Formats: sequence, C-alpha cells, structure tokens
Amino acid sequence: MATRQTYSRLASVEERRAKRALFIYGGLTIGLILIVIFFGFGLASRFANIINRSGTSNNPINILDKTPPAPPKLDSTTEFTNKTKLTIEGSAEAGTTVSLKINGDLEEIVANADGHFSTSLDLDKGENTISAVATDQAGNESTISNTLTITYDNEPPELIITKPKSGDSYSGKAKSISIEGTTDQGASVTINDRVAIVGGDGRFNYSYGLNEGENTLVIRATDQAGNEVEETLTITYSP
Repeated sequence: MATRQTYSRLASVEERRAKRALFIYGGLTIGLILIVIFFGFGLASRFANIINRSGTSNNPINILDKTPPAPPKLDSTTEFTNKTKLTIEGSAEAGTTVSLKINGDLEEIVANADGHFSTSLDLDKGENTISAVATDQAGNESTISNTLTITYDNEPPELIITKPKSGDSYSGKAKSISIEGTTDQGASVTINDRVAIVGGDGRFNYSYGLNEGENTLVIRATDQAGNEVEETLTITYSP
C-alpha cells in the first residue's frame, strides 16, 4: 500500500513538473511569435538563441543579471583601401553577440571563448564608419565601441607633368633639369624609383641629373589607398 502511495506522489510531482515546463515553453513560444510580428526575425532569432543556450548550457542564464558587458574593442586597421571587402577584428566579452554597424547596416557575430571576433564587411565607395556594441546572454547591451573610419577608393590619382615634356632636348654644361607637376593631396611621387617631395597642395618639384643621350623617366604617383598611375617621358641630353 505504501509503495502505491509513494508512486502516486512521484507521478503527481512529475505531472506538475511537466505542466510547469509546458506552461513556460508555451509562454516563450507565444512571446517569440509576438516578437516576430512586432520586431522582425532578427530579434526573434537572438531571443531563440538565448532560450536554446539556457536549455543546453551547464551554466543557466541569470535573468536577474542587469550588468552590461564591457564595450567591444575594434582593432585598428588601414584608414584607406582599394579593396571592396575589409576584414574587421576585435575583442569583446566571451560569448556575447557583437553587433557591427557599418554605414547604418548591422551585422552580428558571436565572440568566441577567448573573446575574439572577426568578420568581412563590404565597403561603400568613399568614407565608411564602423562601430559595435555587445549584448550578453541576459540581453544587457554595452556602450558603443571605438569607431573606425575607413575610406574605400579604387580610382587612380591624378598626375599632371607640367615640366618637362616628353621629347624635349637639353644641352650644355647644366645636366640637371627640374621635373614639376601636381598630383592628389596625400599621394606620393617617385621618379625612376627616387622619392620626390609632394607639398600639401599636391605639387612636386624634383631636380634630376641627365645622362648623355636618351633618358627615360618613369614618374609614378601612388595614393593613400594604394592606387597608382604613371607617366613615361623621354628626354635627350647632349653636352
């Protein structure tokens, strides 16, 4: 008789647990549907991941946790590029969802066990602004990270040679000529791989010593994004 009563009590306890679990997950399901309706699939997906982690993790989420994670840190990268895609890396609290914002668009990635995250982003032509926030498993959101500003430019710089002209001839004791021109601000200029000084306005002036006979001058301008343009001049010198 005692065995039956014990079994009956155990069955009653299990039934109550099952009903409570059904009630909880039913409520969560209804909540998820409402989130999809009012906020879209992005937030719903994050909510579903939180539910899934809470059910499978050995360390359940503390829903009373109100402490936001530290802001993510975006690693410094080039300020100029001629590539359409750029790899962004950084660090955040392990397991947090990092929401990267680039020019108003969002991309999410989860920081690994070491707190590292990495993703490839498509850049717009011109200036791109990138920042991030981290959200922990309890839904707490960090303050904003440091901001990266990256300029995507795939156009070669301007290069205008004002002096000399290709085909010019020089003679006499003075073997040096002045090579003058303009390029984009911030660009560098080389003449036969020798560096010319470029002013803040993009102007350059370089003194070049000619050899007797025909001289080939390769003048190359390279902008900050790595785009190049070059001009080749042929100058003749006779003593």
